[in-house]
Formats: sequence, C-alpha cells, structure tokens
Amino acid sequence: MKQQIILFLAACSFVFGSSCRKPCPEKVTTTCEQPCIGRPEKIGEGPGQCLCSKAPPPSYNTPARIDIACGWDVFTSVSFIYWHARQQGMELARFRDFTGESTLVTQDFEYTPGFKVAMGASVRHDDWQAVIEYTRLHGSTRTDFFITSDEILNPSLRPTSLLEQDSDIDLASFKSKWTNHLDIIDLSLLRPYYQGKMLMIKPSIGLRLGRIKQKLDSSEVIVDIPEFTFARNQRSKSEFIGPRAAFDMMWELGRGVRIDVTGAFALLYQKNSSKLTGFDSAPAQDFNIPKASNRDIVPNADLGLGLGWGSYFIDSRMHFDLLASYDFNYFWNQNTLRVNDATSFRYHKPGDLMYHGLTIKTRFDY
Repeated sequence: MKQQIILFLAACSFVFGSSCRKPCPEKVTTTCEQPCIGRPEKIGEGPGQCLCSKAPPPSYNTPARIDIACGWDVFTSVSFIYWHARQQGMELARFRDFTGESTLVTQDFEYTPGFKVAMGASVRHDDWQAVIEYTRLHGSTRTDFFITSDEILNPSLRPTSLLEQDSDIDLASFKSKWTNHLDIIDLSLLRPYYQGKMLMIKPSIGLRLGRIKQKLDSSEVIVDIPEFTFARNQRSKSEFIGPRAAFDMMWELGRGVRIDVTGAFALLYQKNSSKLTGFDSAPAQDFNIPKASNRDIVPNADLGLGLGWGSYFIDSRMHFDLLASYDFNYFWNQNTLRVNDATSFRYHKPGDLMYHGLTIKTRFDY
C-alpha cells in the first residue's frame, strides 16, 4: 500500500510539474551604471503553458505603462486647471421692465484658476500602478443689479416668516457674492495595457473623497427707503466619499503625440449641511434659522478630451509627458443653500453643480 501511494504521488508531480512544456527565458537585466534588479520573466501561468512577458499568448494584454530603465518606477504630476463653476437654482430676484415682461436675475458665473497634484508608483505584480491625486479649486463671483424708475425688482429668496409680509416689496438694487471651494482626493489602482499597436486602454478602480463648501452673501435696498435693507448670509457644506471607476483611452498618432479620452463615474455617500442668518431692517430684526442637514447617495461623473505628447530621455531613465485637455466634472444634488429659504420658485430638489474647463498637465517619471 505504501509503495502504491509513493508511485501515485510521483506520477502526479510528473504530470503537473511538466505543464509548462517550454521553459520561460531567464530573467533579464539592463546594463547601465547601476544595473537594474532583474525580475522573473514568468509573470503568470495559464492552462498547459507558461505565460511569459516576451511572448504573451493572444489572451494576455501587454502592459502599456511607462517603463523606466534603472529607476524607481514612480512619478509626480502637476496640473494647472482653469475651470468654470456653474450651479442650478441660483436665481436671486425677479425683474420686470416697463412692458411688464419679467425675467429672473441669476448669479454670475466665471472661470477660476486652480491646480492638481499627484504621485504614483508601479507595483511589481502584473504591472499595476497606484496613484493618489489632490484637486483644489477655490473661487468666487459677484453680481450687482440696479433698476431705473420704470422697472421693478422683487426679492426671490427670503425666510418663510419674512416672505409673506415682504412679498410686495420692490427693490432698488441687489448685490450678491457666491463663494465655491472644491477639494477632492482620488485614490486609484490602474493597469494600462495595449489593445492594438497604437491604442492603449487604462481602466482603474479606486476611492473618491472630498468636500464642497459654498457661501452666498447678499444685500437688498428697498425702493424709496434706502435706509431699509435686507442682508442674507447662507452657508452650505457637502462632505462625500465613495467608490470610483474610470476608463481612459490613448490613441498614439506618432512621434510621441497622442489623443486622450477620459471618463469616470463615482457613487458618493454625501452629508450636506446648510445654515441661514441675516438682518431685515423693515421691520428691524435679526434672524438665525437652525442648521439643516441630510445624508444621501449621489452620483458624480467626469469626462475629458485632450492632446498629449511624451518622450523618454537620458537613455530611457526618465520620461516627460505633457497633456492639454478640456474636462467636465458633474456633481448631482449640491445646492443646499436654498434649503432654508422659501421662494416663489419652490425648489424642493437641490440643484446640480458642474465644472468644465482647461487642464494643462505635466508628468515626470523617474
């Protein structure tokens, strides 16, 4: 019985041990001043054959990451962004001219400069990369509106207790300042690969967390009674975290030039809070409406299209990359500034917040 067991184990070891009929090449080293530490060329194992990086079977997608010779396989990137921020539900007043036609006065929106910084490293296992990126965009816009004697301007936003008694008040002027602060951290794990000779695919999974803080400060002057004013200070803060998946494509045109297409989607667990304070001089009274908050699951989407160029230098020990793109970033259900307001427009659903604009990105691998 013991001899039969020994023979059975020997037969199993022969069958399974010879599943790779052709041995993989020996590990390769690169010649330079400080020789690289070679890694085994056998990077996986398929049924009945060895999976070697020098001769992959059709089912294996060849890595397309930037491969530095004799380096640390890390990179840093810095981006300049010039984005336009716009938000739904930012109507401030209702204007009527001498013909009786009425229009809504909305907050002005402008482009604002910001930046991104990122660091990443290649993981030895299966040519994956780990990346952390921080995005910062802080800006503000102002809106000033004045009327003539033949025009009428009515307030659109007031607390419920004041809206009923002030509904027939006409304004001589209206001023507002909207401040928007966006801070995002993205953690990603990705693996670029070739989907042909000139097309590269870069799928990634990760985590997005961040914060959006907003302020809307406004003041109104009443017609014929300039000493009577109404001031409002609104605050909101959104904190979020959730999984994020991205799918990027890079099409090589030649001489290091390429077209980049990026897309991403995140599902965020969000906590929103808002507060309203102010002063009304007709009649004179301060008001401080208690803080309101809610929690929700909201989507977030990114999209971008750009033109890039990259090249190795110093005997492939370093790589420089430059990318110019136009990006879109869309956040659902962000405008909670009006949660504590009663308005003639009755916004029950928070408005969406969107960013779009130019991004200039530089990346250095070493």
